[in-house]
Amino acid sequence: MPGRCMIIRERSRLSFLFLRYLSSNYDAVAAKELGQDYPELPIDDRRAPLVVWYELNPDDTGEFEKQMRRKVHYIIKAQNLGGSIVELARTQDVKLRLPSTRPRLPAIH
Repeated sequence: MPGRCMIIRERSRLSFLFLRYLSSNYDAVAAKELGQDYPELPIDDRRAPLVVWYELNPDDTGEFEKQMRRKVHYIIKAQNLGGSIVELARTQDVKLRLPSTRPRLPAIH
């Protein structure tokens, strides 16, 4: 029987894969919806294109999210897209760091 840590790790992995799947679908629909307004970033810019779009169009985000809710029935904020999370992890951003005092899981006997 796998240990509790292994189960939690697998759940985390599955959760991240599901987020990547949802993010990929969301990003594809957003690119289609925004058309020419969808940013094309240089190869060395690893931010998610929607992060850039949100920064450049703060007044339009409400209408965009309303449209996305109609199309895909969910909203993922640009900073929470799978690509953004991967970039935060790659750069070891402080936003992803866990507090030093994490609760310990009880041991299973």
